[in-house]
Amino acid sequence: MSQTIILRRIGTSYRLFEKSSGRSLLTRHNRFLASQEVRGLSIHSVRSYGYDLLYLWRWIRGKKKIWKHFNQRNLLEYIAFQQTNHAKPKSINRRLTTCEQFYRFCYNAEPKDCAGVNQSTPFYKGRGRDRNLGLFHISRPKKIKLRIKVPRTLTEILDPREVGVFLATITRYRDLSIVYFMLYCGLRFSEVLSLKTKDIGLNELILKVHGKGNKERLLPMPNMLAELLKKYLLLERPDGRPAEPLFVILQGKGRGRQMTNAGLRSLFRYRRKITGLGKANPHRFRHTFATRMAAENVGLPILQRLLGHADVSTTQQYINLSTNDLTKEFQRAMAEIEKDYAREISSPTSI
Repeated sequence: MSQTIILRRIGTSYRLFEKSSGRSLLTRHNRFLASQEVRGLSIHSVRSYGYDLLYLWRWIRGKKKIWKHFNQRNLLEYIAFQQTNHAKPKSINRRLTTCEQFYRFCYNAEPKDCAGVNQSTPFYKGRGRDRNLGLFHISRPKKIKLRIKVPRTLTEILDPREVGVFLATITRYRDLSIVYFMLYCGLRFSEVLSLKTKDIGLNELILKVHGKGNKERLLPMPNMLAELLKKYLLLERPDGRPAEPLFVILQGKGRGRQMTNAGLRSLFRYRRKITGLGKANPHRFRHTFATRMAAENVGLPILQRLLGHADVSTTQQYINLSTNDLTKEFQRAMAEIEKDYAREISSPTSI
C-alpha cells in the first residue's frame, strides 16, 4: 500500500504525518516547519510552507528523484509539472522559494547549476536608485533566481450595486460586521478572525490589527461599524464566554468557540451561490476597499499603512486607475479636444 502523507494541525503548529499510522516520518520537513515557527511566522504562513513541502514531497516521490542531488534542471521539471496542472504563476514562484529554502536548510547550499538550464541575467543600466523613493543606490545583482514571469493583471473590484446585492443577503450583525471590516477597513480574512474584543475601541473608534508576521497596526474605524459591533456583542454573542476572540460560532455544538477559517469561507461561499456573484470572495472586498481609497486620492504611504503591506510595490497595484476611471478621463479630455477641433473647422483660417 502506498504511503500517504498529510498536513495536520497540532495545537498552534502544523506538521506532516503518515495518514494510516499517524506517525511523523518526515523529520527534516517537520524540523523545517518548526524553524519557521521559531522565526516568528504566523500559523497561516507555516501552513503555507507545510502545503508547499507536501506538494514537493509528492512530486519527488512520484518522479523518483533524489533530494540530495536536486539541481536547477529539476527545478525546471518541477515548474513544468505545475504548469501542466494549471498552477498559477504566483503559486509556482512561492513553491520554488520554499523548495530553495528547504534545500538550503538541509544542506546549507543552493540547488546546483547544471547544463541545459537558461539562467536569467540582470539587465545592467548602471548604478540606479530605488525606483519608489530614490533615496539609496541599488547594486547590480550577481544572479537572478529561477522564476517564471507573473503577468500583470487588472485588479477587479465589486461595484456599489454588487456590494448592495451581497449585503442584502446577510441577516446577522456578526456576519455584517465581518464583511464591513474588509469593505471599510481593508482587513485580510485572517486578520478579521484574529481580532479580540480588547482590540476594539468602540468609543475611540480605533482598531488594533494583528497582521502578517505578527505585525500590529492601529487603524481608524467608521462609526457605523462600531454601532454594528455593539449590537453584535449585546444581542448575538453568547454571554459568559471568554472575552477572546471577537467573532465566535453562534449556534450548534460549537457555540461560543472561535469562528474558523472554514466557517468564514462558508459564509462567503453560500452568498456567492445565491447572488451569482462568483467573484465576491473575502479578498475581493479588501481589493475593493484599497482601490476605492486610491481613487479618492489617499496617499501611497497612508494606503500602505492601512493595508499592512511590507513592500510598497504591493500597494502600488491599487494606484493604477481602473478601466472605468480611464474611460471617464478619456471622455472628459476628448470632449474638450473635439470642441477645439470643431471651433477651428467651423471657422477655418487661411493657410
